[in-house]
Amino acid sequence: MISDAIALLDLVRKIYGTYQDKKILSAVFGWDARRLEGDERIKVNFHDAGKNEGGGTLWIYSIEPFEDYLFIRIPVHAGGVQEALGSLKGETNADARYFRYIALPDGRLFGGSLPNVKVSFLVYAYKPSDLLSLGKGNLPT
Repeated sequence: MISDAIALLDLVRKIYGTYQDKKILSAVFGWDARRLEGDERIKVNFHDAGKNEGGGTLWIYSIEPFEDYLFIRIPVHAGGVQEALGSLKGETNADARYFRYIALPDGRLFGGSLPNVKVSFLVYAYKPSDLLSLGKGNLPT
């Protein structure tokens, strides 16, 4: 959920704010995965997933891994969309590395894939080892 991503980002910012040698990387991307601004090390891939049952085009994103960073993804219009996870062809389970945004609320009565929402999104990158190395009792309040 969006609120979980924001809460995690808030925790990371609080911890990093007390350590000058730690840095959160960030970038903003358009719906087509084109970087609008931000750190060049963060790269988003755009995967065309074909047509859904309603005839709309589906696409999913993935973030290229680098070094030991993990990523927090947040759409810029968080109130109108939710993140849906994707899966690779031939796999039945969703994979958290692949994501897309769909509209809220989902008022459908029958199944089928929801079309994507064209929304820009933010990507924040942090090193989990930075958080874990702080040790018990060293978290800022």
